[in-house]
Amino acid sequence: MHPSLSVLSLTRSLIVAWKKFKMKVSNLAVFFVLFSVLSVANVSMAQICNPLLLNPCLGPTKSDSYPSAICCTRLRSQRPCLCQYQRNPSLRNYVNSPNTRLLLSRCGVPYPNC
Repeated sequence: MHPSLSVLSLTRSLIVAWKKFKMKVSNLAVFFVLFSVLSVANVSMAQICNPLLLNPCLGPTKSDSYPSAICCTRLRSQRPCLCQYQRNPSLRNYVNSPNTRLLLSRCGVPYPNC
């Protein structure tokens, strides 16, 4: 076999191997990018229960005053947490009060069925 043919054959093999390697690396990079995006999406979609976010709703829970837009927005965001708040001895009275039922109704949030 002529030496230049073996070099040419080796060069072609290396080029093919390099192309396959690049494709694997690019597929792996795409996988990691998608994994990262989905991980961030999961974290951002996780519910953070923080009763302090409901401070704008404190007035309407003590009286029958109308809630502000920010109160209703935060109440809607904390809706999945209402059962947790209802089980908490420190917060139970707020969640179970008649004014809270009125507040939830005015904000269009159903009363929790825990």
